[in-house]
Amino acid sequence: MADGWLQPYSRQIRDRQRLFDLKMKRISQRSGSLEGYAQGYRYYGFNRDPETGAWTYREWAPAARGLFLAGDFNGWDRESHPLVRNERGVWEITLPPDALAHGQKVKVHVIGADGTGKDRIPAWITRAVQDPATYDFAGEIWMPEHPYEWRNNGFDPARIEVPFVYEAHVGMGGKSSACIHTESLQMKCSPAFPNWATIPSS
Repeated sequence: MADGWLQPYSRQIRDRQRLFDLKMKRISQRSGSLEGYAQGYRYYGFNRDPETGAWTYREWAPAARGLFLAGDFNGWDRESHPLVRNERGVWEITLPPDALAHGQKVKVHVIGADGTGKDRIPAWITRAVQDPATYDFAGEIWMPEHPYEWRNNGFDPARIEVPFVYEAHVGMGGKSSACIHTESLQMKCSPAFPNWATIPSS
C-alpha cells in the first residue's frame, strides 16, 4: 500500500473495494453502465411525456403492499390514486397533463409489509419543502414555465487535472465518541490540503 499510514487498515480497505466492485457489477448488469445508472431520474420519480404532456410517477418499493399518490392535486386523498406494481417491484401511475402543476405539494402513502400506512416524500423528488407552520416536509412539483438556464459557459470539467474535495463531514469521523473539531482535523491534514477553507458551525 502506497500510504504507510493506511497499512493497519489494509484489510478494511480491501473489503470496501470488494463491495464497491460488487456494486459496480450489479449496476452494469442492471443499467449497462454507471452513466446509465445515473440517468435513473429519467425513469423514476415524476416525468412528463414530451408528446402528450402526461405525467408518470414511479417508485421502487418491492416489499410494499400498496402505494397511493396524494397531494394538493387530489385534496390529500390517500386512496383515490393507487399505483400499480410490476414484476420488478416498481410502482407506477400515469396522470393526465393537467393533473399536476408547478409548486404543488405531494407525498406517497405507503402500505408497508406489516400493513401499516405511512406518508413518505417520493424518493426521486427533485425538490422538498418544509411547511413553516407545521414543520412538515413534502415533495414539491418543480417544473417552472421557464427552466433555469446554465450561464457559466466557461466551466469545462475536462480541464480539471486533479480531483478536489468539495466538502467533508468530519464531526463523527473519529475513533472516540467526542465530536471532532474542524480546527483539530485541519492541523493534521493541512500538509495534504494547503488551501483548506472552513465554514464555521452555527
